[in-house]
Amino acid sequence: MHTTTATITPPRGPSSSGVVKAFAALRNRDVSWFKTSGCGRALEMVAHSNAYFGVYINLDRSSERRAAMEAQLGEGALGKRYERLAAVEGSAVHAGRRSMTPGELGCWLSHRLAWERCVSRQSPCHVMEDDVTISDSIEERVQAIVNAVDHQDWDIIFTDLATSSLDEAMRILRDVQLQRTRKKFAILPLEINTALSGTASYIINPLSAAKLLDLADPDKHDTPIDLLIRHFVSCGQISAFVTTPFLTTISGFAEQSQISTGKAGEGDGNRFVRAAMAFRRSLYIQADPSASIAEISAAADSAQSFEAIMMGQLSRCLTEAPRRR
Repeated sequence: MHTTTATITPPRGPSSSGVVKAFAALRNRDVSWFKTSGCGRALEMVAHSNAYFGVYINLDRSSERRAAMEAQLGEGALGKRYERLAAVEGSAVHAGRRSMTPGELGCWLSHRLAWERCVSRQSPCHVMEDDVTISDSIEERVQAIVNAVDHQDWDIIFTDLATSSLDEAMRILRDVQLQRTRKKFAILPLEINTALSGTASYIINPLSAAKLLDLADPDKHDTPIDLLIRHFVSCGQISAFVTTPFLTTISGFAEQSQISTGKAGEGDGNRFVRAAMAFRRSLYIQADPSASIAEISAAADSAQSFEAIMMGQLSRCLTEAPRRR
């Protein structure tokens, strides 16, 4: 998997060496360059015409999750850029939806509300669910990404995803390790027939939000929204990317998901899910590799057959990749 070659459109107007260097850095996906170059002024000049806003989706009854999100965002500039979006209670609108659970339907309709807000404001939007942990400097990083890519070249840029494919997990892991060695992060295109999925955190632009509102019509589809978006990616109907490392990750609330109606158990499948979630957290930009390996191993040790083999290989890759680099 290679870094994206999406077109980067330089800003119009008077040229300056700071802006030229900034876009040269971003063209090479050297987003971390901003942190050490002292070119905050140049970044500011670009941001005015393409500033993003953020929302986090939260049910009215989920006060603990809301408090956790507000604590992360704070009361400063970050807290002012992000706002709460009241989630749809799926149980109130679930009549006739046999395939999706009430939680899945509520999640679908809530994301549609976020897309509608994106279209209304005509600005890129960072959409998060309320079981997300955000990284330091998330505002700077998301803004740098939005500035670096032309709206016609992308539909969705995920900052975190889940996968059930060992091969795809390995590919992402290799790039995460490479970017960690370089102390940078990259934007990678999702492959056709991708096994990656998730709607915990992603950036979407207004043109693409309007496209998804048309494609993801709940009267035409009866599939959970994350799997439907993956279907659109596989069919080439939307262009999707993911950041490596992940700029966000799932919090402890993700293991108490209000979307699924199933109950967590001690079966091998649930042990594998916990191991896969631990691996997903290991790809986070601020993850502790040693702690990640311990978490993955603890969950995988009690699993059986293929699941144990898969998680064992991922654990070995976590330890071996840095040495190979």
